Amino acid sequence: QSSVVFGTQEDFLDYLKGIALVPQQNFASGQGVMAGIDVANANSVMTVYYNGSESREFIFGGNSERISLYDVGNPHPDILTQFNGSGHFNTTYAQSMGGAKLKIDIPGLDSIISKGEEVVINEAKIRLNIKAGTSTTDYPATYRVLLLQPDPIDGGNEPILDFIDAVSPPNEYWFASNNYGGLLENNSYYEFHFNRFLQDLIDTYNETGVNEFDGFYFLIPSDFPLTNSRVVLDTDPNTGGIKVSVSYTKLN
Repeated sequence: QSSVVFGTQEDFLDYLKGIALVPQQNFASGQGVMAGIDVANANSVMTVYYNGSESREFIFGGNSERISLYDVGNPHPDILTQFNGSGHFNTTYAQSMGGAKLKIDIPGLDSIISKGEEVVINEAKIRLNIKAGTSTTDYPATYRVLLLQPDPIDGGNEPILDFIDAVSPPNEYWFASNNYGGLLENNSYYEFHFNRFLQDLIDTYNETGVNEFDGFYFLIPSDFPLTNSRVVLDTDPNTGGIKVSVSYTKLN
């Protein structure tokens, strides 16, 4: 390349954006494969050889930006309908690796948040049932799911307080770290607790008069382990596919 490319660190970074590991395309049916790349591992390095015999290793440290990009093809017609539509759907779909996630609105929760009363949340939980007959041996329901919230700025995935406590407990005596939930139960449903999240929403409303609740996101993480998994949910309100319950104590 021109010597201009190597003039400064900024010039070089502007020229070389990074490297991409891309799977081979057009595999025959049954020959495809997925592999997790652990760049944070101390053994993951990039070796550059120069001047014939000299070399230098570059470690992918915490300052190395990395992005996982997934491209899902041939989505089911029902999923396309929901992508391009709006409103409520009685059967909904979630898929990992950039496939699909759900937006869950709970109008009844707004009335609790905006009561303007001093309360302590004893328990707040949501249960989502798997559509009967959709979890099979060949296509089992995913083992782990997440309940997040929309980012108020860009609409992206943002954790709720209960999730943060589960991932990073405030201290060793924090016994609520396993309260979040999200694991497959009886091969039929997922359940989450959002006590801390709801308590914070109520306290914020009482202080500012602003209701910051904008629903939940239900999605399948692409890690732990890396797998292309999916689940079909029964979200029909007439069958109780989604159940939300809240108990609280009023403070005098």
